[in-house]
Amino acid sequence: MFRLLKLTTPTCSYLFAFITQLSLVSIPLVFSTPLKVYGLACHPIHSPNFKAEPTASLQLSNTNTDSTPHTYKAHVFLTSSANLQNQCRELAKLHPNYSTLILPPTTRKSNPAAPLKKRFKIIHIGDSHIQNDVLSDAIRQQFQTHFGNAGSGFLFPYGLAKSYGPRGISAQTLGAWIDYKTMTPSLDRGLGITGYGLSSYTPNARLHLNFSDKFKQIPYHRLKIWHSVDSTSFDLTAQATWETNSQLQYRELPLLYEDIKDSTPARSWGQSTFDLSSFGMNATTRLSALDFEFPKTDNAQTHTDFYGFQLESTNSSGVEYQSYGVVGSQFTHFIQHAGYSIEQLKYLQPNIIIFSFGTNEAYNGKLNDAGYYVAVDNFLRQLQLALPNTAIVLSNCQDTRSGGRIPPKQREVNFLLKELANQRNYAYFDLNAAMGGWNSIYKWNRQGLTLKDLVHFTGAGYTLQGKIIASALLEEYNQASPLPIDIDALDTEIDSLARMLQIFTASNNNPQNNVNLPAKEIQNLPDIQKNPSSSSQPTKRNQPSKSSTNSYSNVVHVVRSGESLYRIALRYNVTVDAIVKKNNLKNPKSIRPGQKLLIPRK
Repeated sequence: MFRLLKLTTPTCSYLFAFITQLSLVSIPLVFSTPLKVYGLACHPIHSPNFKAEPTASLQLSNTNTDSTPHTYKAHVFLTSSANLQNQCRELAKLHPNYSTLILPPTTRKSNPAAPLKKRFKIIHIGDSHIQNDVLSDAIRQQFQTHFGNAGSGFLFPYGLAKSYGPRGISAQTLGAWIDYKTMTPSLDRGLGITGYGLSSYTPNARLHLNFSDKFKQIPYHRLKIWHSVDSTSFDLTAQATWETNSQLQYRELPLLYEDIKDSTPARSWGQSTFDLSSFGMNATTRLSALDFEFPKTDNAQTHTDFYGFQLESTNSSGVEYQSYGVVGSQFTHFIQHAGYSIEQLKYLQPNIIIFSFGTNEAYNGKLNDAGYYVAVDNFLRQLQLALPNTAIVLSNCQDTRSGGRIPPKQREVNFLLKELANQRNYAYFDLNAAMGGWNSIYKWNRQGLTLKDLVHFTGAGYTLQGKIIASALLEEYNQASPLPIDIDALDTEIDSLARMLQIFTASNNNPQNNVNLPAKEIQNLPDIQKNPSSSSQPTKRNQPSKSSTNSYSNVVHVVRSGESLYRIALRYNVTVDAIVKKNNLKNPKSIRPGQKLLIPRK
């Protein structure tokens, strides 16, 4: 199925080039005005190195047809940001037609039909919902299907830390090892973005990793290992076992270089990079296993700390989607104990970072709202200062009922994350509302999409949530990019399942999702009204008026780029007319970024 789209062209020469390229593939054009071209949306492009990992099957009932309009729009639940829109335009450079249709003729490559060689990095960090890598893998597959597969980034063998994942890896140890994570009490050492670590005081301790076909099918050229590199740490050697024509071969890997990082928490971290290209990895040469050994070569060496590894594929162009979660963790656990995280994220230079926390906070009845708000705000401010162009996306927690209990802080935590995103100009995805809002967990449970604990979801449930998030982000890409992609099939599938679950876009207006914090709690929240010219710097604190402390909807909203009155009204559960009247707006369509709007009482 084809979808009509609108493209604007800056000059007549680009317009001519665009028409010429479309005419070569016999695509009909319909002209509207001299500077606008209507053509056909591009189909998804599969990377030659991409092989989809099977995800949980989604059983459809009441399947939607092309003639039925979509009633569920995932994009409605996404509040965008300037950084996210800029990164969407950056992602367009991976579109196969970018060189042909966007670049001026003087800078086009010799192969105009190919995308630019570029790696677009997305890092997803959260709790147990993310650690199993089903939800995040559903997002990964959608992005890599359209823009190419550049791998999964750094991995950690969670099984060695008495946990689960990642899929496709089994691990064994030699020597005594100690596991720890961001939840470990009295943690005396640093952790990074994986949230887990392993320590050994045994000279020549080893880690042995076996790989399933998920990893064997992709050619790799480098192995990167994160570990402690201070003067008291053991050395590191790496060996690889590969399979060629059903025969196994074993070889020690040459060390290319070692990066030593200075960090504040106890013990430093660094990266050792080993060469895999000498194995000639290809379709017939498959990686079977890796061995990491930590020999003692100096009397001062007493230990080693291991934080994760990455298999870097030979495909230097595409989306690299990394995901890290820790079972039972809260956002503040990650902030307090993953001391290397900002430094590692700065080292990786991601385009987008998604944070998915809130479920465990929701069951913490003693959670201090203001303290939580300040802790998350301070961390994200430091992160944004380190990565000023990276898009930060906050995703709230799903509706859950652990043991039949109503989470006492679910609505408060979701409100705080939403308010923080609004004030700091971060992107925000309302996953709670997207799945149906308050009490929606029961609808998902009746369709077999949750586990019995009513906290975690089945593979099909997580896959659906991942596809909903992917649809929202890809639609944001389509609105910001000059080269949109076709996601109609994805939206049709989601719409069919939404009908089955009886959830609709209108569920975003569910008043049960709103929260009224006590006036004292609101007064304790720092007023971080953002400066439109800088999303990372706070403006001067303003004292809230008496009326603004009675309900969270009595706030001054600062319009952001791309926002409409409709989306602002949805955000605060009020009508467009109410905002128009309250602000005496003569033309509701003429609002501009930076403009302040008074949101009336409900």
